Amino acid sequence: MTELRKPGTGIDIKLDRGGIEEIEFVTQYLQLRYSADLDVLYQDTLSALRSIREIGKLTDSDHLILKENYVLFRTIETYLRLSLKGTIKEKDRETAYLAAFVGSKGDEELIQALNDKMSEVSRIAASVYS
Repeated sequence: MTELRKPGTGIDIKLDRGGIEEIEFVTQYLQLRYSADLDVLYQDTLSALRSIREIGKLTDSDHLILKENYVLFRTIETYLRLSLKGTIKEKDRETAYLAAFVGSKGDEELIQALNDKMSEVSRIAASVYS
């Protein structure tokens, strides 16, 4: 997914590896893979994640990480849309506002936290596909 991003453009919470698109893709993949075990195939990501966890095909820990990150990333995506920004850049005034909005102490802490969270999502995705 990083191939969609130009170097130096900041974090794209939707398209970068470990972002919204990866969570949605992993969720859809798991629904299709285990569709015989599921009563319903959900269109919304959070319901789908819950149903996959309920049939034991996603650990409680991985479910929590994907769910919490998905909610956070969607909140950030909405904020960025309203601020007319597409990416999160270090040392950017809008990123400092975003950091305060989500409860981070500053833009550097926010960027580090997002990188860590996106790495967690990528780790889960890699384990799903292996």
